[in-house]
Amino acid sequence: MSAIVVTGGGWSIDAPPPDGLVFIAVKRGSCWLAVEGAHEPIHVETGDCYLIKRGHAYRHASDLSLKPINAAAMWKPSSDGRVFLGTVHDTELIGGQFNCDSLQFSILLDMLPPVIVIPSKSDRASVIQWLLDRLMKELIDDNHGSVLIIDHLTHMLLIEILRAHLASGEDFHVGWLRGLADPKIAIVLNLMHRHPGHRWTLKHFTQATSMSRSAFLSLFKSRVGTGPLNYLLRWRMQLAAKRLLAGKESVNTIALSLGYESESSFGNAFKRVTGQSPRSFTAANFDGNFRDGRPVA
Repeated sequence: MSAIVVTGGGWSIDAPPPDGLVFIAVKRGSCWLAVEGAHEPIHVETGDCYLIKRGHAYRHASDLSLKPINAAAMWKPSSDGRVFLGTVHDTELIGGQFNCDSLQFSILLDMLPPVIVIPSKSDRASVIQWLLDRLMKELIDDNHGSVLIIDHLTHMLLIEILRAHLASGEDFHVGWLRGLADPKIAIVLNLMHRHPGHRWTLKHFTQATSMSRSAFLSLFKSRVGTGPLNYLLRWRMQLAAKRLLAGKESVNTIALSLGYESESSFGNAFKRVTGQSPRSFTAANFDGNFRDGRPVA
């Protein structure tokens, strides 16, 4: 789902927590952006684009002290798909929502900070702007095949924004994102994320990175904040928790797919991380330690 909002003058728009990851770009003008969970409001200008994590309400405004209107209340697209607010039109925003069907990818997206901003001066800005221009054209023209093209463009935008963020040189907090910014640790994280059921050992990881055991362990912990086998354990349990709550697979099926030889060994690992057995977790629909997909502390 993508849209174009045209507004200006004095304005303020509140958006509820989205179900998916939201991307937005300022095509014209400037405004303030306030995101629930972010430290402080951000002033965004023409050419800037950003991702807003699902579950976080946000506000766009010319002045954040103005009383906001609800985004749903103003949602009356014109014939060309644009939504107009007010009589002054000096600001234009284009955005959309990304919903991911991949369990692994959706959990990783949940680990992102509340908002990621890619400024117009970014090295990858030209690629992002080209994608946004094409997206805008498809939204306005609504030609045959536009829905499919828009879907592909939004996926490409997501990847390019994440690439730009990783290449920004920002001093990320410890975690998977900081790990991915390190070429050596990224190799290991990609192995874990893509093949969580493989019976990984430290030897596999040191061979993949061509590092000594001690050097690898030190680097991984400094970047990710925990040891590699502990990260793998918690990654598996996050995947397991999502699948248990989906209710489509047996505990034994999930256990075997995540590299455990038996349901009991999986159950012991799951209880060690969550404090509950898989069946107790499912029955209680427990959510506390897995909120927003963050690793259990």
